[in-house]
Amino acid sequence: MFFVERIFNVFDADKSGTVSLDEFMRVMRCFANQSPAEKLHYLFDVYDINNDGNIEFSELRNVISECMKENGLQFGEEETDELTRMLFDDADTDGSGTITFTEFKNQLERQPAFMENLTQSIERWLLPPMETKRSSTHTSLSCRRIRWRHIRNNWTSVVYLLLYFLINIVLFTTRAYEYRESNIFVILARAC
Repeated sequence: MFFVERIFNVFDADKSGTVSLDEFMRVMRCFANQSPAEKLHYLFDVYDINNDGNIEFSELRNVISECMKENGLQFGEEETDELTRMLFDDADTDGSGTITFTEFKNQLERQPAFMENLTQSIERWLLPPMETKRSSTHTSLSCRRIRWRHIRNNWTSVVYLLLYFLINIVLFTTRAYEYRESNIFVILARAC
């Protein structure tokens, strides 16, 4: 809900508490004709919670916390503070204690892929979700790198799977040992 409220506040130019059709169309017309760099103004406004033209540490921390909540990630307070401090210090090049739009833009321009993803995600916030067609054919699974944070965020599932496989291996091994005098087909049939 955080990002929905922030986008609503950015659209509500006259701060009336409602978004008129004119306000909505003004933003859509501007947004449709802008380059990714120009679209960053809207993202900056979403991050600038108190609308003072700068992003303070507390605002960036709030945005990062909300991003993690909306993506189902669980970070501790210290990890969130550390991540926020690292991003904030890297972006605040003049040491003023705030991030200006220029510093924000420069930070993202140093990471072009990140900037492209952010501007695409802004567009996704503004557009209705696309309807996807499900394929009846089985798609091949691609291998993904497993990261420690992913495992930590899903530790109950990981523990369950490990226990499941461990119990099955123990059962298979004990049954195979019990029928070790028989031929291989009997051993496999009894062990499975």
